[in-house]
Amino acid sequence: RQPESLDYIRGFINRIRRWDYNVLVLYLEGRIKTKSFPYRRDEESYTPDDMRRIVEYAAARNIEVVPVVALLGHAEHFVECPELESLAELRGGREGRFSARKHVFCPTVPGTMEFLEQYLSEVAPLFPSPYFHAGFDESWDIGYCDLCRKRLETETQEDIFSKHLLACHRLVSGKLKKRMIIWDDLFDIYPRALEQLPRDTVLCAWHYDAVVD
Repeated sequence: RQPESLDYIRGFINRIRRWDYNVLVLYLEGRIKTKSFPYRRDEESYTPDDMRRIVEYAAARNIEVVPVVALLGHAEHFVECPELESLAELRGGREGRFSARKHVFCPTVPGTMEFLEQYLSEVAPLFPSPYFHAGFDESWDIGYCDLCRKRLETETQEDIFSKHLLACHRLVSGKLKKRMIIWDDLFDIYPRALEQLPRDTVLCAWHYDAVVD
């Protein structure tokens, strides 16, 4: 999760190329600064030109770069910025499942999808890969804010999760023309959501135990 230098990433590309790997999954969350997201410090961020250089370097070695950008949980890079606190599920000092730290986008605030559409429209074209990893793991704080609690009068947490997932799928697969990849751990909590998931979505297995049934 820490920022790496471009030289380190290039060295990593050289290392995996020696072993004939052909894909690098670049874990970014919210580390790319863009016009719609200029709020993080330079020393903890990449520029679009940084990413273009990495993609070009990898392509010259027959390696495809797939970005991981958090669209629900692990969104602290975004929602801890004062300018985007209004998009956090735990805004206003609300306590979550484990703490009051802001790290999950609120799926109900209209500004969340507006921001994600704007940001991904800037980020996705930097990566020619047909794949885009949207995260979705460890999104523990669903249904905590006042707006989401109101929804829980007629919906479930699973409904809120599913609707946000489908909205992000329409953005990634529809507008951006990418095949969406996500982690699969929340389907242990929300199994009915799996039934609604479009079948072109790629699931990455993420488990916390050595032995999993």
